[in-house]
Amino acid sequence: MYEHTTTIEINGKKYNESNIRILLGLEEEQNLKQYLKKNKVSEDILKIAYVIDKPTRLTSMLKEIYHIPHEDNEDVRLALARVQIDAALRMNENLQRYMQLQFVSETIERLIFGELLLDGKTKKESEKGKKKAKPVGAGSKKE
Repeated sequence: MYEHTTTIEINGKKYNESNIRILLGLEEEQNLKQYLKKNKVSEDILKIAYVIDKPTRLTSMLKEIYHIPHEDNEDVRLALARVQIDAALRMNENLQRYMQLQFVSETIERLIFGELLLDGKTKKESEKGKKKAKPVGAGSKKE
């Protein structure tokens, strides 16, 4: 999400190197190419990177993003939190760009997980809300 637009190729597609670093939680000093030789980037992270690189892609990627599994997917959740934190910290650099990133990352997180990790709720409040929440389509039936 930095201003320079160096790209890196992963699985035959080009991604913004800065965005990949944020999603993976890597510092600027870390060698990304070496990291990628040793570690595989999940397809879920790459889908998110594709949308983060150009936020207007979210509309065309909505179905694929919606079907990213939420069970045991801490890496995706933390990647989205990193994008939100980075967007908030860099808001003054390019307001429109970072507002888009904030919106897209929060929307993706809500689609996958149903709530935001960084919404200010405690874990107890969040668990309480989960117990009370009705499953999708569990509205009152008309007879």
